Amino acid sequence: MNLSDRPQIGTEPASVEAMDQSLLLPPGSIQPLTPLPTGVAAQGVGLRRGSGWVLRQVTANFPLGAVVAISGPVGSGHTRAILGLCGRFALDEGTVQVAGEGATIGWFAELDMLDEELTVMETTQECVSALQGDPELIPAMLAWAELSRRTDTAVKDLLAEERVMLGLTWAALSEAPVIGIEASTVVHTHSPVWRAARSLAGQGRLVFVGTALSVVPAEITLTIPWELPA
Repeated sequence: MNLSDRPQIGTEPASVEAMDQSLLLPPGSIQPLTPLPTGVAAQGVGLRRGSGWVLRQVTANFPLGAVVAISGPVGSGHTRAILGLCGRFALDEGTVQVAGEGATIGWFAELDMLDEELTVMETTQECVSALQGDPELIPAMLAWAELSRRTDTAVKDLLAEERVMLGLTWAALSEAPVIGIEASTVVHTHSPVWRAARSLAGQGRLVFVGTALSVVPAEITLTIPWELPA
């Protein structure tokens, strides 16, 4: 990803020089990317919320095999931004092109359609059935999501982080090349959600993660920070 391709965030377009500092994690924490096919190509993307902009004039090629963290306070527009970049939300400006057959949504609180009364096992079985997967994959999926000891727990009794991981089992089983995750409920950098995001990226997928953390794990490819829109 070239510097000139990095997105511009905020109410006014930022310079390339400003982007150098505002988009990067601390020096040395990001390794150079091996060029990969583009997962999402954004051209002049703008998303409004109220009288302000969540995204403004975003032009960037986000490669497959990357984890892109969209970092900001709760309420800053993670969901709208990720859905917009995934082509799942109407844009106010610009266009996005998503690789393959489009993006899938790992988990978003606002879109959470998990059945509260089902157990973790029942939900996973439903996921496998809906996506015509192999039932023999279920133990491995639950282990991947670190939910093997919660199989008999009702969805309504899961911790917030566990709900995210359960939602990610759907994304993991899908063949979508681009995945969006809302993880503002994740409060530490050692969360399994980050491991899951890196795991999915390791399969050659592009993963967008919305987070309220001001510092994200060093292995994350790119961080896009912004403040609450006006």
